[in-house]
Amino acid sequence: MLGTVNVYIIWYGTWTSVQKVIVRDFFGNLSNSEWLNIQTTYYQWSPSAGTQYVSASVQLAGEIDDQYSYGQRFTTDITPVVGRALNNNLLPADENGVYFVAVSADCYFPGMCTSFCGYHTAFDWNGLRIRESMVGGHLCCAVQNPGPNEDAGADAMVNVMAHELTETITDPNLDTWQDSRGNENADRCAWLFGKNYPTANGARATVKLGNRDFLIQSNWINDYNQCCMMGYSYID
Repeated sequence: MLGTVNVYIIWYGTWTSVQKVIVRDFFGNLSNSEWLNIQTTYYQWSPSAGTQYVSASVQLAGEIDDQYSYGQRFTTDITPVVGRALNNNLLPADENGVYFVAVSADCYFPGMCTSFCGYHTAFDWNGLRIRESMVGGHLCCAVQNPGPNEDAGADAMVNVMAHELTETITDPNLDTWQDSRGNENADRCAWLFGKNYPTANGARATVKLGNRDFLIQSNWINDYNQCCMMGYSYID
C-alpha cells in the first residue's frame, strides 16, 4: 500500500472514552515515527512505475461505534461488520484504508488468545478491494498489567494493531511480502519488544509517541540488516 494509509476504527461492543483516546493518540502520532520508518524499506516494482517505496505516513481517517450488531459471540469473521459500515455509508469505501474492528473484551471470537490476538485479510466490495483487521481488547493478549497507559486491554490492543497495520501495508492481499515459511514482516518479530524502558507507573514501554508511552513489538527491516528493529536508523 503506497502513500498515506487511512485507518478506520469500528468500535465493536463496549469501550470507554479513555480506551478510545489511548488508541487515537497512538495513530495520531505514529506517522513518520522512527518505528514506522521501518516500512520504508519495503517496495513494489512494475515496468510502468518502476520501484515505489512504502511511505511511513498513516492517519486516523474515521471511527464509528457498533453496538453488538452481530451479537457478543462471533461464529464467523468480521467481514460482515465492515460490510455493514460500508453498505450504510457509515464509513467511506477506501482501497488505501485499513478497517480495524476493535472487539471489546466481553465478546467471544473463535481462536482469540488460543490461536491469535488479531488478524488481517481482504475482501471485494462493489469492485473495490477492502482491507480489514480484527483486534481485541482481551486481557489474555496483554504481556503486562497495568500497561503504560493504565489500561492493560487497550495497551495490549495497540501492540496488536501495530502488528496488523504493518502487515496489511506490506501484504495487503495476503500474496505479497512473506518469507519462505509464510511469515509476514511483523510475524518475524512477533512478541519481540526490543529495548524497553520503565514508565511512571512501573510498566515497560518501547516507544514514546506524542505524550504517551507504548509497548509495541519490533518489526522486520527489509534491507541488508535483515533483523528485527525498533527503528530504521539504528539496530536494536
